[in-house]
Order: sequence, then C-alpha cells, then structure tokens
Amino acid sequence: MDIIVKANQKLFEKEGDAMCKALEELMKDELEAQMLKGKAIGAVQGENRVNELNQKLINLGRIDDILKSVTDKLYQQKLFKEFNL
Repeated sequence: MDIIVKANQKLFEKEGDAMCKALEELMKDELEAQMLKGKAIGAVQGENRVNELNQKLINLGRIDDILKSVTDKLYQQKLFKEFNL
C-alpha cells in the first residue's frame, strides 16, 4: 500500500484533502459545541481569577489597586503575578 501511495502521491493528496473537508463538515456541530464549551469554561475561570484578586486586595485594604486594575489591564496582570493567580 505504501508503494501505491508514494507512486500516486498527488492523487492521494487530493483525496486526503477531500476526506478532511468531509470529516470537518460531519463534525462541524460537535466542534462548534466544544469550542463554545471551552469559551464558557474559560470565562468562568477568568471571572473566578478576578474575583479572587479583588478579595485579596479588599482583605489588604488595597481598594485603590482594585479601582486602578479595572481600567489598567497591565496593572491587573502585575497584580495577578504578585498574588500568584
């Protein structure tokens, strides 16, 4: 089989591309559902991370840092690193 594929490589490339497209089409709904699920999980994790940061800052009385991090994403990232979040 290997010899046949090597001898007709261009033919098999075209058929392989067609098969990949057909599989993508068949699995389109499942792939989209998994992408949406991943985005939802990521959003929840992001919210939890921000909430945890804010809680730590509140406990330390660093309200000004919360206010600054809301508008300054670089500063927020610095705070995430500071608190290992």
